[in-house]
Amino acid sequence: MSDSRIDVEPTGDGITIHLPFRELGGATKAGWIAIGLGFCIAL
Repeated sequence: MSDSRIDVEPTGDGITIHLPFRELGGATKAGWIAIGLGFCIAL
């Protein structure tokens, strides 16, 4: 786990886990469309 770029930082309340950023590409657009449709259906 030492080369996975996941940082675990102890804090006063427990721990904080910092994950690396990921390149999502077209999945970002599809995710926003799904959120928008879900919002419209909820209305």
